Amino acid sequence: MAETQSAHRQRIESIAVSGNTLAQILGVLIAGGLAYITIDGAVALLLAGKPVEGLATLVTSIGALVGVFVWGRKQQTQQLAKKMASEMTSKGKR
Repeated sequence: MAETQSAHRQRIESIAVSGNTLAQILGVLIAGGLAYITIDGAVALLLAGKPVEGLATLVTSIGALVGVFVWGRKQQTQQLAKKMASEMTSKGKR
């Protein structure tokens, strides 16, 4: 009984991990596509003789990409610190 429950739990965890991986890959692809479109649009505006609009679009696009990158790194650092703190407290209880 316990073995079947363990196997079932492992299958569910495997499906969850696969789903999370797929969601992350799709997120990166969609974000990359949107970034490409906005930067391409900014370049098109610059080439069309609209320097203010083109530059504003370019700066906003790049700023958004940098902001998301910095925020993601901060989240990763916080999660890692929380995990390490959790492991340290669990080792102290043993």
